[in-house]
Amino acid sequence: MIKRIVLLSAIFLMTPPCQLYAGLIQLHTIYGTTSAVTDQTLNGNNQAILNVVNGGLDNLNADTANGYRFIEVLGTLPAAGTQGRVIFHTSDNTLHFDSGSEMIPAITYTGTVAQGDTIYYSTGGTFSLLNKDANATRYLSNTGTNNNPAWALVNVANGVTDTMATTNGGTGLSSLNQGDLFYYNTGTTLTQLAKDANATRYLSNQGTSNNPSWNQVNLANGVTGNLSTSNLNSGTSASVITFWRGDGSWSNALQATVYTSGNNTWTAPTGTTKAYVTMCAGGGGGGGRSSVGNGGGGGGAGACVINRIFAVTGGNGYTANVGAGGAGGVAAGDGTDGGDNTFDTFTISGGGKGVAVDNVGGTGGGGLDASGATPGEGSIKGGDGADGSGATEGAGGSCLFGVGGIGGSGATPGTAGSPYCAGGGGGSDGGSDGGAWGSGFILIIYQ
Repeated sequence: MIKRIVLLSAIFLMTPPCQLYAGLIQLHTIYGTTSAVTDQTLNGNNQAILNVVNGGLDNLNADTANGYRFIEVLGTLPAAGTQGRVIFHTSDNTLHFDSGSEMIPAITYTGTVAQGDTIYYSTGGTFSLLNKDANATRYLSNTGTNNNPAWALVNVANGVTDTMATTNGGTGLSSLNQGDLFYYNTGTTLTQLAKDANATRYLSNQGTSNNPSWNQVNLANGVTGNLSTSNLNSGTSASVITFWRGDGSWSNALQATVYTSGNNTWTAPTGTTKAYVTMCAGGGGGGGRSSVGNGGGGGGAGACVINRIFAVTGGNGYTANVGAGGAGGVAAGDGTDGGDNTFDTFTISGGGKGVAVDNVGGTGGGGLDASGATPGEGSIKGGDGADGSGATEGAGGSCLFGVGGIGGSGATPGTAGSPYCAGGGGGSDGGSDGGAWGSGFILIIYQ
């Protein structure tokens, strides 16, 4: 009994209002040091404590100054207006918090949740569940229905801002222009190289510190290897015998065919349209002499033609006959005429023979023949052989490609013309034979 009185006295000596478990107690009687304790005052204080402790604790007597509030359980949600007020709404079993301007429901979800799931507010006071995404590197974005949260990859086109630094794998450049290139310069920076508006410029290392720059190709030191024929007119008409012309086309290189004897047929290569023909006919043989008297006449040289142009067709064959040199006269016999040269239908005359009896030198080819015709129009006439006279033997006629033979002396016969188309020398007055011929040739140059 004494302990209870002491306890109650301690309680009753509290200065009003007194705090008890976050509740405020208004005491019935405040006792002084000389106050009498009566059943009425004691019971009044005791009842004040009981009223607060047993069911009297509410937000009206809560110690709000020190931040205490009590949860109210209501079936109807009141209007907002008391900041800090907490209501348990029995109709939806949800806590609501009064912000002073609206009642905010606590987050609740009645479904089954799993590790990694996220809850978000949907509409009408309800919350929805966003399940985790098992794919790696997915990020929360507003790409769901009505811009609700959803897991997604970052959309680089419209989901990022600012410029990514090079240290993070970016360029560090905020803008690029059409045609620009960028290259590493120094440190952590990339540099833009603007396009060159001039046509046919190429990227080279001719910039500062060998950085890239636009330039024309330097043929002196900027190329290597061989240019393929396919890069020149796509190689059309190119072959092992062609060359690239200054007018931008392939053409056959000059080729040559030489005939020095016999009857021949030259076939024009495919694509050849012109032939340039140089030729000389055979030289005439020198005349002989068998008795003392005048020496034999020298043989005449064959006619020549230089670079005469003939129109030809590739694949066709053309006559190319070479005239033989005339033989020298034996003893008192005359020499023989040099043979004619023919290319296609064009003929030039061989040199005339040297005469023994009359000591007359042969006529050079290209002049009038025995019938008075003029073969090989436009050709260059060969030199005439010299006449034999007294002790002087006749020398052979010369041409552009050979020197006439020397007349014989004593018992020595005249010499042959050399190397081509020249006439042979006449025989001497010692009864020697006349000199032999210089044979003809045909040179055909074509592409």
